[in-house]
Amino acid sequence: MAAVALAGSAGSAAAQPLQWQGQLALASELTDRGLSVYPRRPTLQADGQVARGHWSLAAAASTDLSSNGRHRVLARVSHYRSLSDDWQLDAGIGWYGYPGDRWARIYDRTEAGIGLGFRDLLSLNLTAIDYHRAWPGRRGGLQWALEAGARWPLGDAWSLTASLGQADLPPQPDRRYRYGGVGLAWQRADWRVEINRLGTDGAARYAFGDAARARWSALVLKSF
Repeated sequence: MAAVALAGSAGSAAAQPLQWQGQLALASELTDRGLSVYPRRPTLQADGQVARGHWSLAAAASTDLSSNGRHRVLARVSHYRSLSDDWQLDAGIGWYGYPGDRWARIYDRTEAGIGLGFRDLLSLNLTAIDYHRAWPGRRGGLQWALEAGARWPLGDAWSLTASLGQADLPPQPDRRYRYGGVGLAWQRADWRVEINRLGTDGAARYAFGDAARARWSALVLKSF
């Protein structure tokens, strides 16, 4: 479906060349809306994106650097528009998979979301989530997440970051939790370094234990 959407956009944007972008990152752990998906291990992440006109197609993969080699893969097609010089709108559909780990497979899902951004400073995202599995005794169905993010520049390279979100506990649509974080980021040319303090509320800690406790998280990223 993503390939069809991208190909269909080519007719209206034939004069525009394909734009390619990729990233390679090393993170202290793999997180998903404030939760640690796997036991905390350094994780190697790679992603690539191709765009033409107002459409983009992205794919990513990650693996932790342990003997277990736990993985995540995802693909997303999105459509974006500039509403003005300051405001941007983005909508897309994505698929997330966690192969090879029985526990992590509860996070397998399809998402459809819409996001609004102000410059590179503020963002607001609403996402509908369809988890592919449900815990025994729990009903399935569509779930939701609402997230907001902010960045405060401190100079040419440094910035403060903050995020706050609310979502259904995966995959439990009858229970919600809150999550968020604050951090410090440094960016120069194609390099970015982040350190963040992440946390969740009591509902997530009760359901997920150590995977939801407050912790520090770090990331080193190279774009190309």
